Amino acid sequence: MFQQSEGPAAPIGALLGLILAIVVGFLIYSGSMRLNLGAFFRWTGLFILVVAAGILANSVQALHEAGVWNHLQTVLFDISAALPMDGPLGSVLAGMFGYQDAPTASTLGAYLLYLLMALFMFFLPASMPNANPCRSEPARDGRER
Repeated sequence: MFQQSEGPAAPIGALLGLILAIVVGFLIYSGSMRLNLGAFFRWTGLFILVVAAGILANSVQALHEAGVWNHLQTVLFDISAALPMDGPLGSVLAGMFGYQDAPTASTLGAYLLYLLMALFMFFLPASMPNANPCRSEPARDGRER
């Protein structure tokens, strides 16, 4: 997007974003802003899963364009009139989340299948590790081995 934009808006936006990131990082580091790390990593983990699903969908689309994968290429729906991929919002969504305005069965299927499996594993409760794995078990006569 940076290379395709005209005028000073893109460099100014990038500079403002960088300054904002530095300020937020400094506030978190200095302790004036408390952050619940559990919630932070939960939300960033979910964000990364959605981004990864988009990367997978784009990879399936690239395989089709290269002629390697030619199965399930039926276009399921087309919303390019409402939200085109070459528009400002469509470009951001396509770059971050793998948005496609006319997805095929294989790209949408790969996206949803990956996302559902990853979210299922993400929300599985963590198994509790053994409390003290180095402690030896007592022998049958009550003495430790």
